[in-house]
Amino acid sequence: MQRASHLVVVIQSFSGSIPQDIDSLQKLQKLYLGANNLTGTIPRTIGNMSSLHELDIGSNHVEGHIPSEIGNLVNLRVMSLGDNLLTGEVPQEVFNISSLQVLALMHNSLSGSLPSGSDLSLPNLELLYLGSNGFGGNIPQYFSNFSNLVLFDVGNNQLSGPIPRSLGNLKSLRIFGISTNQLTGETYGSELGILSALSNCPSLHFLALQYNPFAAPYQNLLKTSLVPYKFYTLAIVK
Repeated sequence: MQRASHLVVVIQSFSGSIPQDIDSLQKLQKLYLGANNLTGTIPRTIGNMSSLHELDIGSNHVEGHIPSEIGNLVNLRVMSLGDNLLTGEVPQEVFNISSLQVLALMHNSLSGSLPSGSDLSLPNLELLYLGSNGFGGNIPQYFSNFSNLVLFDVGNNQLSGPIPRSLGNLKSLRIFGISTNQLTGETYGSELGILSALSNCPSLHFLALQYNPFAAPYQNLLKTSLVPYKFYTLAIVK
């Protein structure tokens, strides 16, 4: 098994926990365990699988914290942990895996503030799914440095504070979802600042801002002022 490069388990009745000695598969590049009935926790030893490019344990019943050791996976491109029972804060190390293109943590019970720090960077990130958790605090300013970001979903959390206008620098952005939070927005005359900022995103097709404190006084603006945009209640796009 040490020479295996791919492990795919797609039998939906597959159950049990991820073994602690999973790191014995040192050559493994793709680990797909999604859509099963896995329980238990993510073993810390998974951080020793340095060849791993894609990790999918989504849609299971995995619980506990995301181990900080997962940040040692310096070649990881896809981290899919969504639709589980994960709790606690997201380790700061996750936001320093510079190779990441997809980070999917939606539909868990993760909480606390999103990692902050000027040295954090995900320059290759394209899809960021953080919706339907219990995240609080602000949207970090450094998110606006994710220059390749196509999808940004932090909807259905407890985020608060102002929405960074610098998110308008994400020129590749197609989907932007921040609905159902406690976010506030700056106004410039009769204009809502975040809408003005997002006008710099030429590829933006889907925008969900509703159910935030700033939205109520601007419902008419949201409905009528930005003709190029289509407004949808953002569902998680898988």
